[in-house]
Amino acid sequence: MSKHITLHSYHLKPEAEEEFLSTWKVLSDLNFRYAGCLAARIHRRASQLDYYEYSIWPDRETYNRSSNSLPPAALALRARLRACCKRVEEALELELLAEHRAKKIRSDFT
Repeated sequence: MSKHITLHSYHLKPEAEEEFLSTWKVLSDLNFRYAGCLAARIHRRASQLDYYEYSIWPDRETYNRSSNSLPPAALALRARLRACCKRVEEALELELLAEHRAKKIRSDFT
């Protein structure tokens, strides 16, 4: 199991939540289609403008190549996503060692 996990944090401008989320979804779709991303989730800290993205990649090499695999339109989308934010940070890169799930719960991270 060599999956590679990335965590990003975004602190949004108050008026930019809707645009941020719609842009994030389109950019995530491009990552799935062209760059090999397996899954992505976005979380928001309750009642705040802090968002956290969790992405799963097959391995670190795929993640490292991902920027070069995207179509040119992705650059504009990244700029639009960042324009919605006061601050963007790549918090962590992690290697998945093990996974344990409840048997009755289906997850999109398969």
